[in-house]
Amino acid sequence: MIIPQVLLIDDQYSTDPGLRQSFLENSGGYNAQDQDAGSISATVAISFCSGQRRENEEVVNDYHAIYQVISTPSPDGSNWAIVFLDVRFDSGRLDEFGLPQGREGDDYFGEEVRKRLALDFPKLPVVMLTSKKQTELHDRDTPYLSKAGLSPREMVLCMLRHGRLNNEQRRLLLGLGPDAVANSLDIFQIFSGALAVANSPMPVLLLGESGTGKEVVARYIHDHSQRKERPFVAVNVAAIPEDLVEVELFGHDRGAYTGAEQRRPGRFRQADGGTLFLDEIGDMPAAAQAKVLRTLQEGEVLPIGGNSPVKVDVRVIAATSRNLGAMQASGKFREDLIRRISGVVFTLPPLRDRPDDIGPLAEMFLQRYSRQMSKEGISFGDGSINLLMAHPYVGNVGELQNIIQGVVSQKGNYSIISCADIEVALRGSFVSSVTAAPIPAEVDSSSVPAINGLDDLAQMIKSFQVSIDDPLLKGGKALIERACNSLLIRVAGACLERFRDPRNGSLNRQAAMQFFTGVENLKGKGPGRVINELFGRKADTAVTDDDIEILVQEWSIHAGRSNNGTKGGNE
Repeated sequence: MIIPQVLLIDDQYSTDPGLRQSFLENSGGYNAQDQDAGSISATVAISFCSGQRRENEEVVNDYHAIYQVISTPSPDGSNWAIVFLDVRFDSGRLDEFGLPQGREGDDYFGEEVRKRLALDFPKLPVVMLTSKKQTELHDRDTPYLSKAGLSPREMVLCMLRHGRLNNEQRRLLLGLGPDAVANSLDIFQIFSGALAVANSPMPVLLLGESGTGKEVVARYIHDHSQRKERPFVAVNVAAIPEDLVEVELFGHDRGAYTGAEQRRPGRFRQADGGTLFLDEIGDMPAAAQAKVLRTLQEGEVLPIGGNSPVKVDVRVIAATSRNLGAMQASGKFREDLIRRISGVVFTLPPLRDRPDDIGPLAEMFLQRYSRQMSKEGISFGDGSINLLMAHPYVGNVGELQNIIQGVVSQKGNYSIISCADIEVALRGSFVSSVTAAPIPAEVDSSSVPAINGLDDLAQMIKSFQVSIDDPLLKGGKALIERACNSLLIRVAGACLERFRDPRNGSLNRQAAMQFFTGVENLKGKGPGRVINELFGRKADTAVTDDDIEILVQEWSIHAGRSNNGTKGGNE
């Protein structure tokens, strides 16, 4: 079964039908013993155990009864995902109303049970569910959920934090849509955190390389917030000409400037009551930064040419692939705006660091482009997904998307995407053409930062011997290609750094790519095509300054590690 199976050990919920039904409604679960209840919309199936037994006119707290229930598979035959355990259990002789009068040890029987469960079932997650405050527990560090104010959202978040779940159950609890692919623990944690803050009014800052899925997370936050019925407005700041950013965000009144014949509300007012997603906020001009800061502080916008500010109720989610801290230090981004937009910060890992997501993403893109191109029955063949997983994806999810789109466009109905198809899409002739190009003789290769070992590397590769029965041969092709591509990216970054102007920090792309490829007449669109090949993108894709910095960063990161290692060895 997909729905997680929960065991609630509580003397009152187990014996009082009214309290039990109230708990089910508040937690968003259904009674697992009710065969007809599973058809309702629910995220957890709950079984109840009193943790007690009846002896004549007396109620006795009974750990053995709890042990027996936990030792038995859940109603659907799976393992228990989690156990919720009350602290106080009322036992003793029954009074005239049929209620136990209490005994010494009742107040903390649940905590004694938790200690014994930790010994008998060490892998079973146990959460104390109680009316007591957490500060009243003997062990305040134990996982805890309050009965007061319990809601389906609180139950889901507790399950995500502490439950023993598979990925299918995590997706169910998170309510992930078809575009929100998650298969790695890192991404599940991102979405869990996003769900936890969704109903908060605090601004959110999403960090990560281009193409890591920041807008998907932003939409998820909006869709799971109290603003979900109001607009979600996305603005790519980097795509707006600098002199139009303020008009785009704040709008203008009629006659504000020549050509302003109609009033324009601006994106803040379009998002009123909802969410405004400011993508690539690191590219925002200084003047616009000041106005955004004032809008966030005062909750109002002043249109260009306007005299009266207009109140707006907007939750801002910002995203950037830039280092805002470094930009603030260099005077390019306001420190007070950074503080204002970073109420909650999530950093999305690059795709190369979460290979478990590559397969599901590839399947999603395969289905999407098959529908768009009216093709049927195309599937991945043996080994093709493994080959995709071995690629470094400097362009992240966007690069994978382009790869799958290109492959699907060349396949017919009910065909299989083979490893050869993937190899062509990933590599083309780029590796062979670049690696075959010699470094010009007049260039002293030792002057290139951190790559003076390439000659030695080439000789080592030439002399490398492989036994025909070597078990490491399996999958060797994909691993070698991945290493080659990673090396090419670092070499390209080193070449770019070599041609950085020390006066203003600018990079000469053309000279760097001529040096990198050894092709002196590489001009015009040629350098951009080479860089796009590195990123696995279409040849005519616009190359941005961020792309260049990513390449340089890849070199600098690995060069730094290499230098540190060498220094340590010498000492």
